[in-house]
Amino acid sequence: FSLDLETLGCSWLPLDKLRKVDRVGRTFYESPALIGCAFAVGRGLYDTLWGFDPAMQLWGVEDLDFSLKCWLAAHPVLHDPLAVIGHRFQDSFSTYRVSAVHILVNQMRTAYKHLSLSTWPEWLRLCRERHNDWSADRPEGLFSAAWHSFQSGFATAERERFYLQALRRYDDLWYAERFGLPWPTLARRSPRKSLPVLLQAFADPSPSPPPQCQIGSMQFLCDGVPADTYDPMYVFLGTTVTFQVVPANPQNPCPDASVSWGGTSGASGTGTSTSVRFGNVSASPTDYKTVTATCGNTVTVNVVVYDLSGTFTPDDNFQGRSTTQYGLDEEVELGFTTNPPGLTAAQIGRLKWIIQPGGVGTILATETGTADYDAGPVAGEVRLELELLDCPSDGLGATYVKDVIAPNGGYCVRVPGSGIWHCVNTFSIGLNSSFYLQPSTVSFAKLLFKEGRSIAQTTEWFNPIAGKVHQEWGSWYDVGNGNINTGCPVVLNFGDVAWLSNFTPPPYAAGTFLWAIPWLYSADGGNSAQQFATVNQSFSMTANGDATVQKDGAGPFGNNGADPSSNL
Repeated sequence: FSLDLETLGCSWLPLDKLRKVDRVGRTFYESPALIGCAFAVGRGLYDTLWGFDPAMQLWGVEDLDFSLKCWLAAHPVLHDPLAVIGHRFQDSFSTYRVSAVHILVNQMRTAYKHLSLSTWPEWLRLCRERHNDWSADRPEGLFSAAWHSFQSGFATAERERFYLQALRRYDDLWYAERFGLPWPTLARRSPRKSLPVLLQAFADPSPSPPPQCQIGSMQFLCDGVPADTYDPMYVFLGTTVTFQVVPANPQNPCPDASVSWGGTSGASGTGTSTSVRFGNVSASPTDYKTVTATCGNTVTVNVVVYDLSGTFTPDDNFQGRSTTQYGLDEEVELGFTTNPPGLTAAQIGRLKWIIQPGGVGTILATETGTADYDAGPVAGEVRLELELLDCPSDGLGATYVKDVIAPNGGYCVRVPGSGIWHCVNTFSIGLNSSFYLQPSTVSFAKLLFKEGRSIAQTTEWFNPIAGKVHQEWGSWYDVGNGNINTGCPVVLNFGDVAWLSNFTPPPYAAGTFLWAIPWLYSADGGNSAQQFATVNQSFSMTANGDATVQKDGAGPFGNNGADPSSNL
């Protein structure tokens, strides 16, 4: 499909007129332009090139405009000879009317956006020569009618031109040479002129007096680049926004002193731009903080000023738990609320949870203000930031400091209803207990637990078994959900039995036996172990046969060798 830059006309081309290229093991052909009725483009590229120009009028040229966007940004348009497309053509516009003015306006927009400023005046001169005809409904002539319409949308054309020319890799001269076009050529380019001079040179020749200054629209600066306002705008509390007016007629801009600013936002002063700091939250989604600009007419922008608060919902969200600390490997659902209530990410723009550098844990975040935070296996501080990504409040947001902590202790409790084990007329004693991890303010339900190896310390009567080893458990055990009163329990199916016996009958003697047992946790599924506490498991005996057992906070509990046998 051919494209003539001088006329922006197009026509079919045979394959032998196209340059052949090989891609991914197949043969394609470079096409100067694409056909709007049958083409495919990736969403990412379409968005990067700003897609079809929404300011184009009714019908025509938008596909040629997009073709130039592709080629000049170094994204070739390729024809696939194997594709078969069905399209119904018609000889005339029998069901609707297409205005010649609209087509010419679209051509002007396309030419202005893609031609160099040194080529643009020559294109305008040639265009005026081709379209200087008039009719009863256009006594001023086709060119003048189209020029008036083009100027009314000039602000959007200028914004897109600015964006595309910064993006592109090639210019119109390269395109003409690439596809063998007779125009433009380097020798025929006009001297470069400033935009005001170009607009003045091709102004409407009508002798009517210039119109009074009027504001066409208002823009705000997004990272220094003008962007169109929208209604309503959503602005984060404390944001300073710079607004500027766009004249209805670029040939008749408003002088600085003639534009006055006002509104309930606190905007004031004169000039073509003003900066407003939005320091008061809107009471409701319809409590607008307005910005007005007046110059012959008044243009108003409605602004909703909102504040953000992060929400944090741990998977193990037990009553009374800490809101500023998480246990190792805890998982937390992040979200947000707004003031005024009920605003959504679709309204206020993209926002994303991030971990500031140096923070512990990992995060899986969307750009709609939700995320899943995993505290991870390492204790430390994390700064979770809810950051706004879109203008005018991009880079702002809210930061929350949280601490990720490891278990730092624990204790034992005798299993309710259990007995003290004993065999009559022997030294034998045993205790069944449950374990709990501390602190109780967070959850360690994602960790694993076991006891480590210990060597007995003995005195007197127990010295014959000095050095007896408490072996490290062969298996890891799960940890249960948090409880502010008890801490997280270790999930032991039948409790832990602390017992000792040599089944020795009287006579007895005094002595002590102690295992200082390491308590271990794993935050990586049992691949590694970290000690977080030492629990004393001790036994004692007296000469008259009184025995005791104690495991940390459970006990001491006792019996006498002469007591009847008992079970746990």
